Amino acid sequence: MHSVFRIGAFKQLENRLWQVELTLTAETDPQLSILTKRMREEVAGSTGWHRLGKLLIRTGNFDKAEEVYRMLLNATTIDNYKELSFLYNQLGSIKVSKAEYDDAIQYHEKSLTLRKEYIPLNHPDWGTSYNSIGLMYSSMGEYTKALSCHEKALEIRLKSLVPHHLDLAESYNNIGEVYHYTKQYPEAILSYEKALEIRQKSLPSNHPDLAESYNNIAEGYSQMKQYSQALSFHDKSLEVLLKSLPSNHPHIAISYDNIGIVYAKMEEFPKAISYHRQALDIFSEILPENHPDIAMTHNNIAKVYNSIQEYSTALQHAKLAVEIIQEKLADNHSRIIEYQNLVEEIRKKL
Repeated sequence: MHSVFRIGAFKQLENRLWQVELTLTAETDPQLSILTKRMREEVAGSTGWHRLGKLLIRTGNFDKAEEVYRMLLNATTIDNYKELSFLYNQLGSIKVSKAEYDDAIQYHEKSLTLRKEYIPLNHPDWGTSYNSIGLMYSSMGEYTKALSCHEKALEIRLKSLVPHHLDLAESYNNIGEVYHYTKQYPEAILSYEKALEIRQKSLPSNHPDLAESYNNIAEGYSQMKQYSQALSFHDKSLEVLLKSLPSNHPHIAISYDNIGIVYAKMEEFPKAISYHRQALDIFSEILPENHPDIAMTHNNIAKVYNSIQEYSTALQHAKLAVEIIQEKLADNHSRIIEYQNLVEEIRKKL
């Protein structure tokens, strides 16, 4: 008998001991069975350690995933190019998730160098490398470099994969994110819709990647001031995430934060604060205290309190956002400038 559980939350009890909340589900739960099968495929690997590493990344447990991949790296011989390049790529992606960009660059460069030793330039693994590096540059705010990498990844994948392969959806989604960050919202939505079309054909309806597509389309509509459309897609996204991920997963926190932003734009400020605080609670539990996502949420809370003229509370959160973000990003990064401008705006009102 294979019992299936819903994962609740992860909590570290001791150095090497973790508590995982599990809820037994009915074996006749068809949606969960389909999702479970798909997730098994996604975390497939040549060994149990590979599968564990992918699962830990998927569930947002980046520190534990890093431990697993470092252990595998130490056990891999220097002539095993394929394994080493895979491990360096995984570690680079983990470092991006932890906003440790200098380390991420080093790992991704090592992965690329090794891949040159054993695969042709049109192999799908090159698409994986360019995609990972594109995500890194996007996180660093270097959007021209990010777009170039994602377009290279898409070009390789279009030539080497079947038309509805999920890696193509990933590339379209990531290109959409770059357009979004550069305020090209109609172009972003078009890319997001291409990703969603592939995912709807290839994934069960409760898969987290569908939630990502719904969320991203919602973000585009929000920026275009189409708030009803935005909330509709955000609600779809959150519904999927709550069914398929641990309750303290960072993607759920991001969803709460994004819904809070829409409510703030609609001037429904109590709802906005409630959603932002739910996001902050999760981020504070699972991320390093100097992570940019924590800074982002403090900044969002500051904006709401600024709007309702509670300037002392607004300034407290705005200053925290600046202090945190300055530890991770370059001084001329657009996000630092944005956060600093909010601090100055609030100070003038006190």
